[in-house]
Amino acid sequence: RTKYGVLVPATEYSVSLPSGSTPGRVTFIPKSVYLDSFITFSINYSDLGPYFCDSTIRRTVVVAPTPWPNFKFPASICLGDIVLFDNTTTIKSGNATYMWYFGNGDSSDLQSPVYEYKASGIYNIRLVAKSFPWNVIHDTTITVEIGELPITKFRVNNKCQGIAVSFQNQTTVANGTLTYDWDFGDGTPHSNATNPTHLYSAPGGYKVTLKASANGCVSTLVKNAYMFARPVANFIVPVTPACARTEVFMPNTSTIALGNQGAFWNFGDGDGSTQFHGAHPYAAPGTYQVKLLAVSEFDCRDSITKAVVVKPAPSPDFTADQLCGKKPTVFRNNTTEDLPNPVYTWTFSDNYSSTLKHVTRTWPVEGPYTVTLKADYSNGCSGSITKDFEVLIQPKADFAVEDICSGETAEFVNLSQGDRGGIEYNWDFGNGTYSTLAAPVILYNPAGTSTYTITLAASYPGACSDTVRRTITVSEAPVCDFTYKDLGFLKARFTPSNTTYTKYEWFFGEGGTSKSATPDYQYKYAGKFKVTMSATNVAGCTCQITKAISATTDINRLNTSGGINIFPNPTQGVFHVSNTSGQGMHIEVYNALGDVVYSLNTTEDTSKIDLRNFAKGLYNVKVDIAGTIYNASIILTD
Repeated sequence: RTKYGVLVPATEYSVSLPSGSTPGRVTFIPKSVYLDSFITFSINYSDLGPYFCDSTIRRTVVVAPTPWPNFKFPASICLGDIVLFDNTTTIKSGNATYMWYFGNGDSSDLQSPVYEYKASGIYNIRLVAKSFPWNVIHDTTITVEIGELPITKFRVNNKCQGIAVSFQNQTTVANGTLTYDWDFGDGTPHSNATNPTHLYSAPGGYKVTLKASANGCVSTLVKNAYMFARPVANFIVPVTPACARTEVFMPNTSTIALGNQGAFWNFGDGDGSTQFHGAHPYAAPGTYQVKLLAVSEFDCRDSITKAVVVKPAPSPDFTADQLCGKKPTVFRNNTTEDLPNPVYTWTFSDNYSSTLKHVTRTWPVEGPYTVTLKADYSNGCSGSITKDFEVLIQPKADFAVEDICSGETAEFVNLSQGDRGGIEYNWDFGNGTYSTLAAPVILYNPAGTSTYTITLAASYPGACSDTVRRTITVSEAPVCDFTYKDLGFLKARFTPSNTTYTKYEWFFGEGGTSKSATPDYQYKYAGKFKVTMSATNVAGCTCQITKAISATTDINRLNTSGGINIFPNPTQGVFHVSNTSGQGMHIEVYNALGDVVYSLNTTEDTSKIDLRNFAKGLYNVKVDIAGTIYNASIILTD
């Protein structure tokens, strides 16, 4: 019976009686009308004898609500999707608890869980529902397919303005067929090409979207694509020809719509630059093709070439031979003159100037100087060069020396001058000897007359030197020697070894003197005397010698070792001169005054001399045989 006492029709349940040890069973499958209601079962047991006792057993059961599990999910699920499993389980009354089994080992006890699969595939999803508080359990299993999501990837090949941007599709999927949808980000129609290209109408950056689809799953990737602005190259060249070696300025007027740009210059002479504006000096005149390559920050390029005309310009240069305070410096202009008759201007830092081509100047003081040489051409081009110089302190070298005779010492008088002390001297005396003394004394002793060049270099340490050269003549000295002949009667004849000197002086030892080259001297008394001869040659050099002689009254006969004989001696006026050499003779006879009283040239071996008409006394006979002189004295008697 129901809780309301209504008898349940017997057709809605069945009974099986007990038999032996098998218990009986009442089977009741309630209809939905009985849900959530109480059904009371009453069983009456009767003893049919002998006692005829009976008993009734009642049991009341609840027809508990049964959950009917079910759920729903998106028709298409792709890997990576967050899937909501919407629980649609129904139950008459009460509540239910749930347990989800996702088919990959994961589970959840939420009513409507959200779940993300980590791998594509087919999964059997089981939902178990248990009613509460009746703990009636019911489950259902639904198969779900998780589709593979394409791995969307592509590469953008950015281009410069005017060139289509290309896209390299690198999308992959393990199964299924891929389809694409490209949005180029500039409002133009989409493309379904695999690897499209697209020409943008204006430079800039664009967001490009690629949707890749496979098995209903769509993967989207967004990247930036760029069409870089291309510069427009241009620059300005001088309207009139420029001067060589003068910087030619060429303003860069290139433009670019977006971004920054740089410049590469080729000046046409082998040089280049990466400065934005062109500036370049040309070493030589001519016409140069200047090319400007304008380059954007993304290597988009444009170039333009223009001609630059360059006319000749001077390139001044000069050298200085010495820079010392006491001597003039010669500045030599080494400028190459491409055009005739350039105008030169020299400017010195001490306000000295000149328009000469080459300049020679002295210095007011030592120290640093700046020298500028400017050259101007008739074509309007000019050039200049400036050099720094140091004018060093310098002494003025000078000395004096007198000519000397061989065997004498030369005294060098140093006349050098300087602005301060500490001058160093180096002498070269021209004869292989040297000195560093301030005023040296040097002996010269040449065999013959010689001229020597003397060099004096005066210098300051670490500064300038000055050199002066003078000559000294060292004259050959005369050689003093003489012989004498005792003529008897206290008379002697003196003959020097060299009779060519310009001056002779004799001192005969008893007060007498003579300036004759070969004097005869009459001593006043007999004895020994010291005779001194002094000779002076044409150079003014002198020599002197002293010898001891004897003055006697003896008659000296001629030394016959030379083959000469005079006889008789003394004589009364007639005597003979014999010669055994076989050569002719020149005979002269001198009186006591030195006058020639008789002269004879003869080729005879023996000549007769007759002096009977001459006064009695002492005479000197001189015999010359082929340049050899022989002297002897002869006495005429009564």
